[in-house]
Amino acid sequence: MIAEEALRRFPGARKVAVRNFVGTLIGCGWQDELANLLMDAKLYSWDIQTIDAITFGINTYYQSLN
Repeated sequence: MIAEEALRRFPGARKVAVRNFVGTLIGCGWQDELANLLMDAKLYSWDIQTIDAITFGINTYYQSLN
């Protein structure tokens, strides 16, 4: 699972945030997902570990579609 790999690579990330965000990726577009990440990160005051874990999840998800 992508979220679990992201949490393994970024152990300081907020687990619930990573699982929820990565678990709801639906393929609406890589740029849209990153924009949503930036908005959520600001809204919820996510730390860099959480942002990096979610970014990893987004990138891995979209690489798997290709």
